[in-house]
Amino acid sequence: MPVTRVTFPNLRGQTLAGILDKPDAPTGRRPAVVLCHGFTGFKEVKYLVRLAQALRDAGFVCLRFDYADGVGDSDGSCEDMLLTHQIEDTFAAVNFMEADPDVDGQRIGLAGHSMGGVACIAVAASDTRVKALMTIAAPAHPDLQHLFAAARAHGEPDMVKRWKRQGFADIPLYPKGHVRVRYNFLEDFRKYDATEIIRQVRVPALFVQGARDNVVPPRNAQALYDNAGGPRKLELVPGAEHLFLDNASIQHMVRAGVEWFNRCLAGASGP
Repeated sequence: MPVTRVTFPNLRGQTLAGILDKPDAPTGRRPAVVLCHGFTGFKEVKYLVRLAQALRDAGFVCLRFDYADGVGDSDGSCEDMLLTHQIEDTFAAVNFMEADPDVDGQRIGLAGHSMGGVACIAVAASDTRVKALMTIAAPAHPDLQHLFAAARAHGEPDMVKRWKRQGFADIPLYPKGHVRVRYNFLEDFRKYDATEIIRQVRVPALFVQGARDNVVPPRNAQALYDNAGGPRKLELVPGAEHLFLDNASIQHMVRAGVEWFNRCLAGASGP
């Protein structure tokens, strides 16, 4: 099955690196899904790979890519990371998919994990090319203390205060190491309240949430579901934590995502 490494420009003149999964011998234009990783994530993280493969097997063209200003292969440095940049990069990924000759530009979906989910919500709210949305453990509010629970676990309970004081922070990076992010990331992130933005999303939206997520607790998915402006579904994954590391959680999430995009993009009846 064709798997191709690709590059494409973002709106700031940087080069984004991605992996394009296509079904064998595509015939005609197919529905497509863009997959977006979370904070300090990357395109090869296990849950994205599994979701991309399952969507490809179901007949979708699928793009997973690294945000600029992240830890992957795209241009940029984590010190310059902003959610605004990631929203711009998601628009760029939709542009790239729309231009692919194997893609039906009227059947493009977005799926994003954690902060990538917020980026997907923002794009789905304003880009009419997006016809279906899936978020995975997306924060409903810019609740920074929960988002940086990992830092508190590493002995930094006042991390946000210290971050503001010194102008940057070293964030623990899964599975090891750290990245340095400037304080203006927090100032930018606070501009995006997903419970407000989701009201503008009229396309079908699936909110997948791990029941044991202590970074973005389940109430976030419930708040997004309650405020969504269009058809919606909430899928709680028993036993799943924030990063969906175990196979059972990944399988549940992948099955829910494939069913959703089949329902909303592949020509079946709507939700």
